[in-house]
Amino acid sequence: IGESTEWTKEKRTITMTCTDENGCESVTKTFDQSTKVGYITVEDGKGNKRNCPVNVYIDKTPPKCSSSGGTGDSWTKNNITLTGTCSDDESGCVSNATKDYTNEGNFTNQSPGTVTDNAGNTTECPNNQNVRIDRTPPTISQRLSCDSSNQACAYPPGGAMCNTVHEFTFNETGSGLYETTYTHTYIGYNGNTVTQRTNFGGASGTNLTAWKCHNMGRYSWNYTITATDGAGNSNGISGTIYR
Repeated sequence: IGESTEWTKEKRTITMTCTDENGCESVTKTFDQSTKVGYITVEDGKGNKRNCPVNVYIDKTPPKCSSSGGTGDSWTKNNITLTGTCSDDESGCVSNATKDYTNEGNFTNQSPGTVTDNAGNTTECPNNQNVRIDRTPPTISQRLSCDSSNQACAYPPGGAMCNTVHEFTFNETGSGLYETTYTHTYIGYNGNTVTQRTNFGGASGTNLTAWKCHNMGRYSWNYTITATDGAGNSNGISGTIYR
């Protein structure tokens, strides 16, 4: 009486009923330690004893959990799901733990949650995961100016020919700048189309200012400026500067 195959973390009291021609008494025993199968000893009137197995199914040991799924020191623009993988050598786990991240942010020391075994013991999964999500592309601003010759910039058309400085600033508030490029195309003196591309790289911070100097004579040029952040978000602007 009292034995069960349903796991519990509480103590369990079991009574073993004994029958014997020489007479014997029932024995009641309380189990309060982690045990799946226990034994109750019964004795007849002649002193003969028998150890009888009983289903105790007590688990007092919390499950183990390992956390995974974070981005570490990297950034992403995708949703992230942290997973707490449960393991339990006694009653077994109910399920793993999961936690979803869909919003932008720099979340450090995160835990997927709590895991539970089939006896009701719980464990908080380690808070050792970082989640870094950035979905906002970098911004690009630009301006034109001339060099120390102080000649008028030819922008828009009609200005005097001069060395023109095309200055641009990249700004990134989340994952940092990964790559910045400037590509311009013009018709050379020999009539051929010339394309030049400059890669300014990334930046350890969130801002980078760069420039290109042009001495294009009477020609105009088309340009494209691009910026990509550490999460893979990109932005670009294009235009034409007339000379």
